[in-house]
Amino acid sequence: MFIKSMESLCIWSENYRELADWYRDVLELEVVSELNLPEDTGVTFKVGSSPVLFWIGAHDGVKGKNQDKYRFMPGFDVDSVGKVYTKLIDRGVKFILKPTISPTKDYYVATALDLDENVIQFFSKNP
Repeated sequence: MFIKSMESLCIWSENYRELADWYRDVLELEVVSELNLPEDTGVTFKVGSSPVLFWIGAHDGVKGKNQDKYRFMPGFDVDSVGKVYTKLIDRGVKFILKPTISPTKDYYVATALDLDENVIQFFSKNP
């Protein structure tokens, strides 16, 4: 295979600043850098110990909320899906799947929406 690893994951938004602030404040992701160039603007986050960078950026081809939210779902590994669910419900996050055991019965999952109504998921071995 010629691909060595995944370098980054991008979410584009008409309101990238609000969305980036949401990921920083609500999910407590660590900001690595911000870029403010005429043709490239956004925020890069570090996600735990993962080498993959998470980018929230502006794109002139993106307007409004996500109209096809089930096409792409970033997943976050957490210690406890139940604890994350409780914490994020208190922060006003909308969940479309409450914590549940997976169909394969080997992990737990909960599914939520971010500000642009992108689907995000949380996974853990513990409830």
